[in-house]
Amino acid sequence: MEPLNPEVTGQMLQIKAEEVPDKKIVTFEYDTHGDESLTYSQLFTNAAKLAAWLLERGVEKGDRVAVFMRNYPEFLYAILGSNIIGAIWVALDPRLVGESLAYQIKDSQSKVIVTTTDLLPALGKIEGFRGAIVFADKPELPPTPDSVLAAIKDNVLLVPMEEIKQRPFTPVEQKGLPGDPCQIMYTSGTTGNPKGVLWRNRRMDILVDLLWHYTPEDILYTGLSLSHANSHSVTLMPSLYREIPSVYSVRFARSRIWDICRKYGCTTYSCLGGMINMIYAMPERADDGDNPVKVVISAGTPAAIWESFEKRFKVKILEWYGALDGGCVTIKQPGEGPIGSMGKPLELFRVRVIDESGNDRPPRAPGELISQPVIGEAKVEYYGKEKESQEKTLAGWHRSGDIVYQDEEGWLYFCNRKGDELRKYGEFIQPSLIEKILCEHPAVAEVCVYGVPSKAGAPGESDVVVAIAPVEPVNLDIKVIMDWCKDRLPKSHVPDYLQVVDEIPKTISQRPLTRLLKVDFRERRGRIYEV
Repeated sequence: MEPLNPEVTGQMLQIKAEEVPDKKIVTFEYDTHGDESLTYSQLFTNAAKLAAWLLERGVEKGDRVAVFMRNYPEFLYAILGSNIIGAIWVALDPRLVGESLAYQIKDSQSKVIVTTTDLLPALGKIEGFRGAIVFADKPELPPTPDSVLAAIKDNVLLVPMEEIKQRPFTPVEQKGLPGDPCQIMYTSGTTGNPKGVLWRNRRMDILVDLLWHYTPEDILYTGLSLSHANSHSVTLMPSLYREIPSVYSVRFARSRIWDICRKYGCTTYSCLGGMINMIYAMPERADDGDNPVKVVISAGTPAAIWESFEKRFKVKILEWYGALDGGCVTIKQPGEGPIGSMGKPLELFRVRVIDESGNDRPPRAPGELISQPVIGEAKVEYYGKEKESQEKTLAGWHRSGDIVYQDEEGWLYFCNRKGDELRKYGEFIQPSLIEKILCEHPAVAEVCVYGVPSKAGAPGESDVVVAIAPVEPVNLDIKVIMDWCKDRLPKSHVPDYLQVVDEIPKTISQRPLTRLLKVDFRERRGRIYEV
């Protein structure tokens, strides 16, 4: 028998289960419903039981197993059990419904779906799936109607996860190799149908020590979905590989985030720029700075609230940048570099900032960020999409699609996604400044700023639309909101339209889905005010 290789996650887990079986490594907190903590031994045992069941169901190496749930232990059983037998697990955003959900299940050709009872109704509406569904019942979830279960059983094999967990443990042969594909994660789909990015085993452990600098005394936390690459790169994999305890909420809990960190002694947590805004928009509390968190690991921190956030909550922000489909990784360690920068690239990468013709841009001039590894070649693998994969790395450079600029000292700054520039009166608008000002209004819970073609018809000019999700949907005084903006913003940044919504639609990355807001704006659906 070949020795276990820790570059393969399932094999790493077996090594840990043999070396430190009783070490508590992951905790899932359920607010008023308590929590679940697992040791390496418990995690490996349940993953191996699921792996054995998958083999019995005819799931072979290279087959796809979809995971469609929020943050529960069963998510880990599914991805690790799949990895043990060399199957490829597929991350499905738990908010998917209808055509979006059906598309990813069909595109990945998944044979098995692992889910929870609350999401069975969404799966029951998917036509064409004829595999097996394994479902977990959690204490805080509502019961699934018998009619839903009956409809699903007509088409698929429906198996409770509890039955699999009650099976006797039997050793399962580890089948994965370091170069094998292990998972598919779908892009956000901000511009169209998402593409499944194929990742391989050996990339799991490579950046842990280069980026995060965790110590054995740390306790990690995230409320990001485990179906998102960030939660794996920043929290889950460092936790499992380095024996550092980690804590997970079922979903992002902005109103409880500091209480959770206090309860479990979390020293760091991972979030995204949109979450930073949402946390900052919460009403101030006297104990905001009384928490054990030392470092917040963020991607896309708005420059306008960066220092205020650190001061209010007595934390330091570690800023980083990376894309799901590859390319360079940048890092700005706490206290290094200028506020607002997304950091400098790791020495593993070469980067350029180019114009539409492929020419290098001078310092502080925006252009598209492209990169290539110092060793090897730029490569992107979209599952089942060879043409799109090749186009992403034309001429040997990874095309990020992100517009950035680089200062004279090499620090990079994110501007926007390519094609999403926002300009008014000839000035480039800073959406983060507008969002900061609106987030500070007590009636505002969430904000998203985007542009629409100028009603004046000026080429390249935009009118500014501010989408607001109020704390209380009724009785939002538009005049009060506009006076607030006029008193605090440059004239060019004052909104031309307010779009009042119940909540800001978001991708799994917590990026606002501006394309959906734009559709509602264009068709004048909802509450839209020209101001």
